[in-house]
Amino acid sequence: MAGIRQRVRRGQTLVEYVLIVAVLSVAAIGMLRAFSQSVQDTTDEAVSALSGAYNPN
Repeated sequence: MAGIRQRVRRGQTLVEYVLIVAVLSVAAIGMLRAFSQSVQDTTDEAVSALSGAYNPN
């Protein structure tokens, strides 16, 4: 009987860990989507500034 309870607890723990990983993954994807345009705009500004700063002549 104790062996069955231990297996059930182990299964519950595994499911809890999977749920935590799933929630964190969804949150990370949401954060990336929320900030992707801002990061791209900043990168584009930096590229524009650097391309205008280099003058080999």
